[in-house]
Amino acid sequence: MHWAEHDTEHLDRIGGCGTYEWRVAENRLTWSAGLVQLYGLDRAPTAEEGFTRLVHPDDRMRVEAETSCFLERGGSYEHEFRIVRPDGEVRHIHDRGAIERAADGTPLVLRGLNVDVTRERQAQASRHDARLNTAPGVGFYEFDIARGRSWWSGEMFRILDLDRAEAVDPDAVTRARVVKEDQARLRALQEAASRRLGPFEIEYRIRRRDGKIRWLRDRGETLGPLDPVTGLAWQVKGTVMDITEQRSDAPGTPAGSETFRQVIEAAPFGICVIDAEFRLIQVSAGAAPVFAGIEPLIGRDLGELLRIIWPEPFASEAIAQFRRTLETGEPYHASATRERRHDRDAVETYEWKLEQIHLPDGRPGVVCYFYDLTARATQEAELRENEERLELAYEAAGMGAWDLDLTTGGAIWTPQLYALLGLDPDRPASSELFFEHVHPDDRDQLRAAFERAIETGGIFEAGFRIRRADGALRHVAGRGRIVARQAGRPVRMIGVNFDITDRRRMERKVRDNERQLRLILDNAVAFIGVLDLDGTLREANATALKAGGLSRKEVIGKPFWETYWWSHDPEVAERLRGAVATAARGEAVRYDEVVRMRGESRMTIDVLLSPIFDDDGGVRQIVASGFDITEREKAMSHVQLLMREINHRSKNTIALIQAIARQIWRATPEDFFPRFESRLRALAAAHDLLVNDDWDGALLEDLVRAQLAHFGDLIGTRIHLSGPRVGVTADAAQALGMAFHELATNAGKYGALANEEGQIDIAWSVDGEAEEGGILTLSWTERGGPPVAAPERKGFGSIVLDAIVRSTLAGEVEIAYPPEGLRWRLTCSDKCLLS
Repeated sequence: MHWAEHDTEHLDRIGGCGTYEWRVAENRLTWSAGLVQLYGLDRAPTAEEGFTRLVHPDDRMRVEAETSCFLERGGSYEHEFRIVRPDGEVRHIHDRGAIERAADGTPLVLRGLNVDVTRERQAQASRHDARLNTAPGVGFYEFDIARGRSWWSGEMFRILDLDRAEAVDPDAVTRARVVKEDQARLRALQEAASRRLGPFEIEYRIRRRDGKIRWLRDRGETLGPLDPVTGLAWQVKGTVMDITEQRSDAPGTPAGSETFRQVIEAAPFGICVIDAEFRLIQVSAGAAPVFAGIEPLIGRDLGELLRIIWPEPFASEAIAQFRRTLETGEPYHASATRERRHDRDAVETYEWKLEQIHLPDGRPGVVCYFYDLTARATQEAELRENEERLELAYEAAGMGAWDLDLTTGGAIWTPQLYALLGLDPDRPASSELFFEHVHPDDRDQLRAAFERAIETGGIFEAGFRIRRADGALRHVAGRGRIVARQAGRPVRMIGVNFDITDRRRMERKVRDNERQLRLILDNAVAFIGVLDLDGTLREANATALKAGGLSRKEVIGKPFWETYWWSHDPEVAERLRGAVATAARGEAVRYDEVVRMRGESRMTIDVLLSPIFDDDGGVRQIVASGFDITEREKAMSHVQLLMREINHRSKNTIALIQAIARQIWRATPEDFFPRFESRLRALAAAHDLLVNDDWDGALLEDLVRAQLAHFGDLIGTRIHLSGPRVGVTADAAQALGMAFHELATNAGKYGALANEEGQIDIAWSVDGEAEEGGILTLSWTERGGPPVAAPERKGFGSIVLDAIVRSTLAGEVEIAYPPEGLRWRLTCSDKCLLS
């Protein structure tokens, strides 16, 4: 049974009812508005204990026992109990629901409906009371075993020759009226009846005030459930009749008399009457359901009726027994007869008794008293199973029960309680013995809680430590309540104690694990959060909070997309909302997003939303995580920029190589390959410098030294470098590298380095700042070498020194050939200098 939201609203509008949901493992209770109103509360309790306190004290232990049985087994449940509203009003509640279980049978969720049936129960009680007071010669009674309270009809007092009284003490009545020889037998039979559900019949003698002895017959029914601790039933209802004349062989009560008719009508069981012709002549209201669907009924032959209802051979055996009682007057009693009905194809169980009676015409008849035990037999079987399961639960949970007589101090312990304390079961139980084993530090507090429960009549609940007989220390929880009073004073208390050592240890381990997990998460590099399926943020680690400059109360409990990190941009928030919805359906989502961090700064993160599945494959929660990829994004942008730059420079280099090849081929095709190879080496040296500086450019002095590497031993002696530290662009480095290569090659062959005395001065200067468009002046001056003269024709070297450098750098080039040595001068601005 699952209560959808619209069902809950519909039921709340009806009034007098309401729904609830109890998640067992979390002990989380959710009530509808109608249920809160039904219980007279301002707000609903959030846990089972809050509900238990609202149950009537006399019903509380029974409800707890029934709930334990429901949780053990089954898919549905139904019971009734009373509640006490805050204004003191007592209401009768009918509770019905269903249990959702895991694959292993563990109860997960109870969903149910409470209906206020107070008016119906009060009406039933009024009708019952009215009916009971109209049958002379028949006394009716009810006895609440759990509370020790009795109710008698007026005829009960007359039969027992007692004055009417508001309160009835059954033990006092037994001592005052029951014949002494019958008292022990009567008490034993009553004790047995109080521990067995179903019908019973007891006969005993009383002595009236005039000294006369009268025989009484007590017929009734014991109602459950049985108390799992005491083994006692909940209530007994019955009738008492004076049968003195019957036992003296006097004529029986006429079947047609008004008294007999009223007995049949009011009795809480089935009665039918057979006449001397073996015809059914009277059926009580309690017997009617057995014959339902059979028409006509009254006046029909009993044998025919029994063969319609029951199969052979049982039908013939029952007919024979009825005839034997009719003919001989011999009574017959059959207990718990179980047969499959012929007409309904259903197994039913009955207890039945036959007696001969005298009819108004003076002829004999037979009255059959019977009890439908079908439901009771099923209930008893279930109760036995529940008791066995409860016994197993006691053992598994280390739980022991106790029953304490507050008047004498006597106590009864279950074997499990002895085992809990490590004591010999033969040792007499007492509260003092128990307190001897309570830890000294907890003893006073436990005594105070125990005495407070006795004084107030409230529930006793406490957690404490015990020292077992073997010296072991155990943690124990105790719970109990008053179950009997005399003259308003509590006289009996029952309860349970159970070992919670392992639970305490597990709770401590869970807390330690939670702290460790929190420590790990808070020290993780990633930003981590936990979301409900609707996107509500339930947890966030310290890394995420610190990065955003946030506190927990600013974000926990909010929709994730409305938190500070995501709410700066509606598109960002909406993208996240869609991703959460996808993750809630069981699909992981990953993407990059720009989020807001402390001080309105922005950060690019790699977002991952991962669904967390339960054992049944459903999505329980969503884990959100993110990594700062801002630097990675910058690096990727830089790489992309470099790739574009390399592409551009590669094209320029290829174009330059093509130009070099064409010029060499045109000038000196006969030695193309060595000349082309030497120019490529110069270009490669310039490239090496550029690569070392990520193609941002090169220092001018490094470029010069690289191209004069084969004259490296002369630098500082015959080759002199002078100028400030200055960088040149990549394009300038390639062009100047080739120019320096040409100048060095010519100097080695024809110029200042062709003899032993020549000198070369390489100087540069910058006029202004590079960032502001400064001008670079670069000169190559040779002296002391062989006399030089201007070439008769321009070769490729001249082209490199003039045309290529000029066009590449958009600069001014001057070349002179005085006899003392070559002079080369370059002036350029924005295409040369590196900012």
